[in-house]
Amino acid sequence: MPMICKIKSCSTEIRAKGYCSKHLRRYNKYGSALKYNKKRGGGHNKKFDICQIQDCGKKHQSRGFCQMHLRRFSLYNDPNKIMNTGVKSDKYGYVQIRVVSGNGSKGKYKYEHRIVMEQMIGRELLQSESVHHKNGVRNDNRIQNLELWSKAQPAGQRVEDKVEYALEILRVYAPKYLLGVSA
Repeated sequence: MPMICKIKSCSTEIRAKGYCSKHLRRYNKYGSALKYNKKRGGGHNKKFDICQIQDCGKKHQSRGFCQMHLRRFSLYNDPNKIMNTGVKSDKYGYVQIRVVSGNGSKGKYKYEHRIVMEQMIGRELLQSESVHHKNGVRNDNRIQNLELWSKAQPAGQRVEDKVEYALEILRVYAPKYLLGVSA
């Protein structure tokens, strides 16, 4: 014996969720199997002309939501949930953040540990600098877990080369120690 639609006035065989295909379509579109669009000959509910989310104002798409809120509702079961798409991890476990450029474009991804270190030292990192995770956990980007490393090497091993390299290091990292030194 076929099962009948759970709408009392309907005697059609069910398709899914206890509804026939007509009532299932209404349920999926409007959130209720009894509501239907006035343009197609039914009693259209005026509150669904625009999205039911407060201050949205976009055109109603389905189930009382605009297209954006409907997608959030179908993906996360919450029309207000926003997933942060500006953060990702690379294949090595380092966290990357999308940095927005000044002209408002989405920008490029930049490693979070480098951003944290740049904010700490108050300038952009040099090509010869890297940021090391003390505990080895690549997504632990707390400043307490990060230390600045320099990859630069002096060109030679002569004393004058080493002195020049030492002065260069002081100019970059500790210029206050050079006050009395002529460079």
